[in-house]
Amino acid sequence: MFGGDFGDQIGCFATLTDPKAYHFEVLVERTNGVFFLTKGWKAICDFYGIGLGAWVTLVFAGIGRFDMVLNDRFHKSIKYLVF
Repeated sequence: MFGGDFGDQIGCFATLTDPKAYHFEVLVERTNGVFFLTKGWKAICDFYGIGLGAWVTLVFAGIGRFDMVLNDRFHKSIKYLVF
């Protein structure tokens, strides 16, 4: 449903932004009219030190952009780094 409504607004890459305004690019691959966010997730896992079972909530924020909220497998908010 989302892909049918907004798929034309997603290019080859999607930019995921956390609440502290850090940006991550994830590759978008398309198959039979469906798109998948593929390569690039490991950078997010490494940056936040998250592992198996974490939840990522994406909110469409406009052309090729998503706001991202991270929770661990116990549904607790993951602390966002500040540099």
